[in-house]
Amino acid sequence: MKISVIFIVVVGLVLFSSATPLEKRRFGQEHSKFVEPLYQKMRDSAVNTNYGARIGNLSGEAVNALLAAKPACRQQLVADHLIFFAKTMGADKSIPDGKKKEKFLIEVAKKYRTAERNTNEVGKPSFLCARKPFFKELNGIVQKQDPDAKTKPKTPTDAFNLDEHYDPLGVLDKIKAASNNKGGKPPKKSKKPKKPKKPKKPKKPKGKTGNKAADHPLAGIQMPFIKKLDNGTFQVKKFTFNDVGAAHNRQCAIQHNACADSFNKDKNPKIPNVGACDKQQDVCFQGPPVFAK
Repeated sequence: MKISVIFIVVVGLVLFSSATPLEKRRFGQEHSKFVEPLYQKMRDSAVNTNYGARIGNLSGEAVNALLAAKPACRQQLVADHLIFFAKTMGADKSIPDGKKKEKFLIEVAKKYRTAERNTNEVGKPSFLCARKPFFKELNGIVQKQDPDAKTKPKTPTDAFNLDEHYDPLGVLDKIKAASNNKGGKPPKKSKKPKKPKKPKKPKKPKGKTGNKAADHPLAGIQMPFIKKLDNGTFQVKKFTFNDVGAAHNRQCAIQHNACADSFNKDKNPKIPNVGACDKQQDVCFQGPPVFAK
């Protein structure tokens, strides 16, 4: 009798396992080689200040935000919090190098926003956030996707993924008040969605710029060039920056997004996958900024 019961259980387990194969998940991105140093830089930014505990808590929130089960907007909101504290430290006269710390932490926040998130299946892209960031420094920046992803990432607008009440440090009202980007509100839904315009082919720069992403753009999709204005600021398309590093990051991000759109929307055969756009963006970051002539 016992042998029969054991046989039935074993057969049942075999049938169950064959009927429900486990999916291979895209995990471990919250501790990737790219993002681990950023957590430390977050904490380093608040050394010798009164903000160490709060930035330390945010570095932990930054890890959790990359998990597959977290809302689509959580990673962007963590980056918004980091920029809020960066600007707070920059305005704090008790910190001698506050402006330096501000610039440093803003750059860390922007790089963190590009970090890939976990998904519950290899080849499945992570959701995009349907809200504007609170700070315009994050405009146009989205997370990297699994290089094996063959579908376009979705942009859910449900309350869970919008994550509008995320406030781990009790500063959400202050962030809204300090916002320079229309309060991070979700975009209005249009009755008739406009068809996306095909990007115009930018003129190729004459000669070599020293940046491989500009000199040899993937599928000929060139980055926008930086214009130095008379007032000492730097402009990339409609965005204006006080330092050239931020402008350079934006021109790389815009080229990346145009490359990804060309693959996802236009099915450009010259682009093998979104991962190739990611690699080009890394090359762009490592190269020098490219100015308009």
